[in-house]
Amino acid sequence: MPWWHSLRLRIAVSMAALSALAIGGVAAAVAQHSALDGRERLRAQAYERLEASEVYYNVYGRLRAGATTQMAGVPEQLRDAVAAERDASYFDGATMWVGRRTDDGRTLVVQLSAADYLAQHQQLVNVLVLAGVGGVGATSVLSWLIASGLSQRLRRGAEAAQAIADGDREREASQPGRDEVAVLTSAVDGMASALTQRLDREREFSADVAHELRTPVTALVSAAELLPDDDEASALVRGQVRRLRLLVEQLLEVARLESGADVVALETADLAGEVRRSLRTLPPDLAPTLVVDTSAAVGLEPARLDRVLTNLVANARKHGGGACEVRVAGTSVTVTDEGPGYPDALLAGGPRRFQSRGGGGSGLGLVIASRQAEAMGGELALRNGPDGGAQAALTLRPAPGPPSASVSDDRSIDRPASSGPAAPAP
Repeated sequence: MPWWHSLRLRIAVSMAALSALAIGGVAAAVAQHSALDGRERLRAQAYERLEASEVYYNVYGRLRAGATTQMAGVPEQLRDAVAAERDASYFDGATMWVGRRTDDGRTLVVQLSAADYLAQHQQLVNVLVLAGVGGVGATSVLSWLIASGLSQRLRRGAEAAQAIADGDREREASQPGRDEVAVLTSAVDGMASALTQRLDREREFSADVAHELRTPVTALVSAAELLPDDDEASALVRGQVRRLRLLVEQLLEVARLESGADVVALETADLAGEVRRSLRTLPPDLAPTLVVDTSAAVGLEPARLDRVLTNLVANARKHGGGACEVRVAGTSVTVTDEGPGYPDALLAGGPRRFQSRGGGGSGLGLVIASRQAEAMGGELALRNGPDGGAQAALTLRPAPGPPSASVSDDRSIDRPASSGPAAPAP
C-alpha cells in the first residue's frame, strides 16, 4: 500500500488540520483582543495629553508640544466627529487622533504615534504564529507516531489474514491489546478457524464419498462392458458409467492434491519439448495447434504437466467452439480457444469444485489443472482475450539450464487441417 493511502497519514493530517483550526481560532481571538486593548490604551494616552494640553491652553493661552488648533492635515473624519460632539477620536492605522472644542470655540487636536503599539502587536502575532506552527507540528508528529502503532498492528493483522487465505494454517492474525484492532484480528482468527474446519469437513466428505464409490463404480464399469455392443441403451449406460468413473477419479485426485499427500519430484526439462511430448498423448480429436515462440528450462513433473495440458485442452475443445491453440513462450504455456470466454465469477474467484464455465457440469478439470500447477511451484492464470475467447496461462518456475532459444523462424510447429479431425501435435 502506498504511504499516501495509509491510515496513519490520514490520521496525522486530520489531527494537524484540527490542531491548526483550534490554534488558529485561539490565536485570532488573542490577536484581536490584544489589538482592541492596545488601541484603547493608546486612545487613553492621547486623551491624557489632550486634557493636559487643554488645561495649559486655558491657563496660559498657549499650546503645548503635540497639540494644535490648525486643522490642516487633521483627518476629515475627526473634524466631522468634533463638529458633532465635543470630544472625538480617530485611529487611521498609524496615528491616534483626539480632538475637543475649547471654551473659545476653537478645536484642540492631539496626535499620538502608534509605532510602539504596532510593534508590540506585530511581535505578539509573530509569537502566536510560531507557537501555532510548533503546536501543529508537535500534534502531527505525535498523531503520526500513535497512528503508526495502530497502522502497524493493522498491517500485521492484514498480512497474517492474507497468509491464512493463501493456506498457511499456522499463522495467526490476532494482535495484542484491548482495542478494536485486537477484537477485529481475533474475529479474523475465529472466522479463519471456522472456515478451515468447514473446508476440512467438506474435503473429507468428498474424499470419503469418492473412496466409497470407487468399488461399486468399478463393478458397474465391469458390468457395463458385458452389455451387448449393438444396443443403443447399452451404449448410453456404458457412456454414463464411464462418466461417473471419471468423476470419482477426479474427486480422488482433488482430495489428494488438497491434502498434500502427493510427493512432488521435479526435474529440469525444456518446456517446449515436454509440451510436444505431452500433446502427442492426446486423442486425435483433442490435438490442438502448437506454436512455440521461445522455450526455457523449467522445473516440472511430466505426469503433472500431462494432467494440466489434458484438462486445459479438453476444456477448450468442449467450451471453445472446437478451436484450440497451445503457445509456448519462455516459461509459460497458454491454451487459447475461440469460445465465449470465462464467466466473471470464475475469473474473480478462480476455479472451484463443481463450477464450470457454462454454469453446469462438474468443473473439476480446471480445479485439477490449478492444483497440479501449484504442486509444481507454478501458477495457472485464467483470463479472457481482448478479441474474445478464453486463455489459460500456465507459468512454471525457471530452472538452471540452457538459455531460452528463439524459434521465431519456425513459429507454426503444427497446424491442423481445416476440415476433419485435427492431427496430433508433433
